[in-house]
Amino acid sequence: MGLITVAGDYHVVFEDPREDLLRDFEQRLLAGTDVRPEDVGALAGQRVQLSTTVAFAKPDLRTDYIGSLAMPHLVSFRSPVAFGRRWPGYR
Repeated sequence: MGLITVAGDYHVVFEDPREDLLRDFEQRLLAGTDVRPEDVGALAGQRVQLSTTVAFAKPDLRTDYIGSLAMPHLVSFRSPVAFGRRWPGYR
């Protein structure tokens, strides 16, 4: 998961990669091999599977909660930066 700043910079704030499967997936894409939905699902990380939503909490907006269709609980982490305060419409 990452954030894109107003200046267009991208910063990774959370990762849960499966490096071995990602390498194989990338090779298949580059080779023009068909990719099926189950191939994408297999890339789900060990801590977060199929994330669908994110919420920012606590007064400093640095506690992040990730929701998922595949998990019965939320995952949370502390972000190194605050989200939301500079977004248009933030109150």
